[in-house]
Amino acid sequence: MKYKIILCAALLLAAGFSAPAHGPYDCWGYSGKKGPRIYCAIPGPHGERPGGDTYSRSVVLVSVEKEMARSDMEEICRKYDLSILYEYKNFSMYALQTNGDRRDREMNELTAALEKEKGILSAERDRMLRLIE
Repeated sequence: MKYKIILCAALLLAAGFSAPAHGPYDCWGYSGKKGPRIYCAIPGPHGERPGGDTYSRSVVLVSVEKEMARSDMEEICRKYDLSILYEYKNFSMYALQTNGDRRDREMNELTAALEKEKGILSAERDRMLRLIE
């Protein structure tokens, strides 16, 4: 079992990360206009993806320090008028939800403000990646 995992990891690294970017979107595995029109989820050198990402207008994903207590996160939520949507216990992360939809600028300002809070390592908007056109 151990060797299968090592082999799978080596194959993924060899196939996915060393392949040259090609096509109009610099994304490995993009099939162009003909064929099934399926592309990979790994961004190219410039981060472009055909079809584009759709960013949430109400959900922010926050990575926190391991020792941060849930009560500390609840205090930050009260400060920014947020609620805890989900707690990822194995990853020291939270999904936080705003009250209603917000504009892109407001969501970007919210993520910037959250990253300045003590105990928060990073904050980013939840996004949905379209894999098939």
